[in-house]
Amino acid sequence: RFPEVVPDYHDSNDDDPPNHDVFSVLFHLSHAASLRCVPACLALGRSLAGLGTSVSNLLSDSNFLPVDFEAAKDLLKRAMDSNFPPNAPKLAAGCLLYQIYLDENKIAREGTNNND
Repeated sequence: RFPEVVPDYHDSNDDDPPNHDVFSVLFHLSHAASLRCVPACLALGRSLAGLGTSVSNLLSDSNFLPVDFEAAKDLLKRAMDSNFPPNAPKLAAGCLLYQIYLDENKIAREGTNNND
């Protein structure tokens, strides 16, 4: 099982490379999300929405993943629909999904009001 939080063992005085890279983090998260792992779906959904994640600072620090709200919504829906525990990430996914829908609705209304 991929841990929910990858510790950062890289010391600034140490010449050894970090024990993980952004490609391995993304691979493991994607694989876990394909198996409907709720924390992985939430982490990828947050990353695709342009938000940070506690899984690895490599996803948060780089612009490796493009912002894609449609893909983020799909992953957040997958997290909520999963039959597997835990439930706390499902709640977080639902709250984030609700916020995305509110923001989209607000932008749509403002666009309509500006054109009238």
